[in-house]
Amino acid sequence: VLASKNPGKLREIRQVLELSSAYPVAHYELGRILLAQGAVTAAVAAFEAEAAPSWRTFGLPLGYLAQGRTADALAAFDAMLHEPAGSEFQIAEAYAYLGDADKAFRWLEAAVAKRDPGIMWLRDDPLLRGLTSDSRYAALLRALNLPQ
Repeated sequence: VLASKNPGKLREIRQVLELSSAYPVAHYELGRILLAQGAVTAAVAAFEAEAAPSWRTFGLPLGYLAQGRTADALAAFDAMLHEPAGSEFQIAEAYAYLGDADKAFRWLEAAVAKRDPGIMWLRDDPLLRGLTSDSRYAALLRALNLPQ
């Protein structure tokens, strides 16, 4: 599920959570949607409620940064970097959200090289919005044969 301001996505995630509040990744996706909508406090609460530790680890740096809790965001981000295997795309998203394009692109390249399935969300990912004007973004889309 790609986080967006789309109310349909929000309804879908809320339905999933009604069926199973511990469904892995659901709170993380809810947090992403709420973050995109500007509901930062609710987004952080969703990230903190995520049942799957890895997905909670991916969400917390985003939420804490949006709240202006820089020290907490960096500590959460360090936790994410502790075991990066399989989370290359999420690390790229976090670096992009933190404003570090160079590291974001390095992790996107790693995501491609390791066939991280997250790369399928490359286009229109709100967390990568800051990268779209960079020529490396267009080059990556071309390399992956994705429309620009």
